[in-house]
Amino acid sequence: MIIMIDDFLKNNETAKKGLKILLIGFVLLVASYLAQFVLFGTMVVDLLSDDSVNQATYAIVSYSLQIILVIGGVLIAVGILLMFISFLKELADTEIDTSQFDSRPPPKPIRYCPKCGRNIPQDAIICPYCGVDFKKQLENNK
Repeated sequence: MIIMIDDFLKNNETAKKGLKILLIGFVLLVASYLAQFVLFGTMVVDLLSDDSVNQATYAIVSYSLQIILVIGGVLIAVGILLMFISFLKELADTEIDTSQFDSRPPPKPIRYCPKCGRNIPQDAIICPYCGVDFKKQLENNK
């Protein structure tokens, strides 16, 4: 499975771009979460005070980090979508050999009775419908 994914990424530029976008989005997402965690931990004490400057600074930084969080999520979604689309394109371009799925035997050549005109088995010696004898025809064909 890993080898197939590696081959898929080597041969597909769209999938490579999708993976890069996905990784950038993941880094932004993790960085934003960590920054919010650190920011909240360091500013809790400052927020308890009535200093409106600290509260405004926290709000601006917090909203900025939330925007980065959303951008990271969007980039992850775009990266996944690009990889999925490139996978579907490659899957559509792959030709499938359907001969292995056809279990029916190949059709026998059709033979008609020269007298009544009906379909008869290829190896018939006598027509099952009108009784014409084909022994002479078979001997002439050999």
